[in-house]
Amino acid sequence: MFRLFILSSLSVLAVCFSTAPAHAAETQPGDACTTNGAVQNTGGPEQMPRRTLICNGTTWQNALEQTTAGASLFQVGNDTGSCTAAKLGRIRYNGSATWEFCNGSSWINMAGGTALSGITSATATNTINNTTYTQSWGWNGITTQNGLEIGSNSLTSGSLLGVAVTNSAATGNAIGVTTNATADGATAIRAISTGTSGITAAIYGESASTGGAGISGQATATSGINYGGYFLNASSGGYGVYAANTATSGSTYGIRGAVTSTTGIGVSGAALATTGLNYGVHGTTASTGGRGVFGNATATSGVTYAVYGVNSSSDGRGVVGHVTATSGATFGLSGVSDSTAGRGVSGTATASTGSTYGGFFSSDSNDGTGVYAYSTASSGSTFGLYGRAQSGAGYGIYCFSATNANGCGGNRAWYNASDERLKKDVMPLQDAEGLEAIMQLNPVHYKWRDVQASDQSEMGFIAQEVEQVLPELVGTGPDTDITTADGSSETIENPKSMSYAGVVVPLVKAVQQLKTENDELRSQNADLLRRVEALEAAGKN
Repeated sequence: MFRLFILSSLSVLAVCFSTAPAHAAETQPGDACTTNGAVQNTGGPEQMPRRTLICNGTTWQNALEQTTAGASLFQVGNDTGSCTAAKLGRIRYNGSATWEFCNGSSWINMAGGTALSGITSATATNTINNTTYTQSWGWNGITTQNGLEIGSNSLTSGSLLGVAVTNSAATGNAIGVTTNATADGATAIRAISTGTSGITAAIYGESASTGGAGISGQATATSGINYGGYFLNASSGGYGVYAANTATSGSTYGIRGAVTSTTGIGVSGAALATTGLNYGVHGTTASTGGRGVFGNATATSGVTYAVYGVNSSSDGRGVVGHVTATSGATFGLSGVSDSTAGRGVSGTATASTGSTYGGFFSSDSNDGTGVYAYSTASSGSTFGLYGRAQSGAGYGIYCFSATNANGCGGNRAWYNASDERLKKDVMPLQDAEGLEAIMQLNPVHYKWRDVQASDQSEMGFIAQEVEQVLPELVGTGPDTDITTADGSSETIENPKSMSYAGVVVPLVKAVQQLKTENDELRSQNADLLRRVEALEAAGKN
C-alpha cells in the first residue's frame, strides 16, 4: 500500500511539472469540491508554493507542496547520507525492503513502529482495544532502576492508573504481580505514601461485595513463619495495622482473623519494643454494642483461645481492655464461653518471679468495678469468680484497696475448701495454740500510711507480731507502692499479710479451753455448794 502511495505521488509530481502555469485566482487547500479523487495543480514559477490538491469529496486536501525556495516538502530517494535538518520529511528506500523517514536528526524505520523512548505526548484522548493480542514487556537489563515510572504533579482526586475488569463472572486478577526474589525486603508490590501529614494510605482496598475483602493476603507456604498480611509503621504514635469498620450497627469487625491450622492463630500482634506503652493488638469500636477486639474459637474441644496475647516486656500486658466511656454498662474486657469446661476469660502469668498477674483489671469510675464476674447459671457448681494459685506463697484471689477503708467485702460469706478428702496429717491444735496464743495477740487501732487511703482509723493486728505467735496465719503479699505524706513514692517490698479469717481457729480452741475450765469450775462450785448445804443442815440439827 505504501509503495502504491509512493508511485502515485511520483506520477502526480510528473503531471505537476508538465502542466501550464497557474492563474491568479487559484483553488486553496480547504476549498469546497465534489468529485472524490479529483486532482488539481495550483501555483507555478510566478506564484509559489506549487501544490497538488486531491478532492476527498468535500474539500480540497494538500497532497504535495513545493516551497518558494524550490524544495519539495515531499521527497523520495535512496539517500545514503545522514539525516539532517535540511532533509526533514525526506523518505528513502534503504535497498533491503525497508522504508525510512528523516525526523531532522535520525532515519526512522517506517515499518518497525516507534521505540518506547520515542513516544511523544498525546494530543487527544484515545482508547486502544488489543482484543486477544497479549503484550509482554521486559526490562532484563536493569538492576537498580525503575522499569516504568508514571507520575503527575497535578492529580487531585482521580487515579493516575486505573485498571478495571468489567466482566462480573471473572475469576482472574485486575492486576497480577509476581516476584521470585527470596532476599529479605523483596516485595511483589511496594506502595509508599510520602506525605508527612493527613490520613493517607499507601495501599487502599475496597470491596462492595457482601462477602468480599478490601485487601486479601495469603501465605501459601505450609511451613515457616510467614504472613498473609505483614504491615509495619515507624511512627511513634502509629499503627502497624489499623482497621476501622464505620457501620454503626450489625455484627461488624474492625479486624477479623481466621485460621484452619490446629495450632494456628487467627490474629497475631507483636509489640517488639522492650519499653514504652505499646500494644501487640489494639482494637477500638464506636458502636454502642460493638467490640474493640472480638475473638471466636469455634472448635468444640481442645485447648483453644478466642483471644491470646503475649508480651515480652517486663512491665507489659498480654491483653489490655480499655473502655473510655464514663457511663453505661461497659466492659474493658468481656469473655464468653459456651463450653461446659470453658473459660470466658483465662489469664496465665508464666514467669516464675516478679509481680506478675494472670489477669489484671482496673476501673477509674467512682462507682466502677475492677473485676465483675457473674455466673448466670441457676444450678450447678458455678463460680462468679474463681481464682487459683499453685505457689506455696501465692494467692488464688488477692484483694487490695488502698483508697477504701471497707477493704474487700460482699453480701455473702467467704467459703474455703475444707473437705476431709483434700487433707492429710490432720492433728488437733496444741493447748498453747488456743487461749494462751490468743492472749498474746495485740489488737490495735491504726491508719494507713498511704496518703491516697482514707484517713479513717481501723482495727486489726500487726502481721509481724502475729507471726511470732501464730505463724500459719501470716504470709507475704506482692510489692506495694504507696505515696507518703511528703508526696514521695515508696515501694514496700514483700509486705506481710495475714488471714483474719484464720484467727477463728485459735479462737475456737480458746473457747473450748474456756469451756473446759468453766465446766471444771461449775463442778467444783456444785461440790462446794453441796458441802455448804450439808454443813448448814447439820448445824440446824
